Amino acid sequence: MTLLDYYIPVLDSVVSNRYLNFQKGKNRHWLELNIDNYSIDEQRFKWMIGTFFSGDKNKKTNKAYYSTYIEFKYPFIVLSIDAEPFIGTTPFKGMYADKFAIVHTGITFSKEFDLKLPFKIPVNLSFITNPNAKKSFVTFGAGIAF
Repeated sequence: MTLLDYYIPVLDSVVSNRYLNFQKGKNRHWLELNIDNYSIDEQRFKWMIGTFFSGDKNKKTNKAYYSTYIEFKYPFIVLSIDAEPFIGTTPFKGMYADKFAIVHTGITFSKEFDLKLPFKIPVNLSFITNPNAKKSFVTFGAGIAF
């Protein structure tokens, strides 16, 4: 179980964005609680469910959406590269979509390169699409692991 705090400032020069301001109407934090089976066991099939319980309000009604995201993954190895296809959905209207929808599909490839140095270089490449929004993305990441 994980509690995530997303700080979302308003991009407006008139509005004050103070990180530690938790006053009603001025709070810029969205809080999400998620549960997953990633650390519970070593199953190949993985799942995660997360729900916002603070911050994601409907601007018309000022009531919380309780936006929920459910994701399924099935990691495997191909040609010594870790591959992880995924699909994410939202079960009802919220910040992700106006109704039940598939909002996240794709695959991530990752590999850690050991160059016989005191560190390794992990890299990843993701192909992502949001069928509901009709948008696609490619992301690449690299780092240094000690």
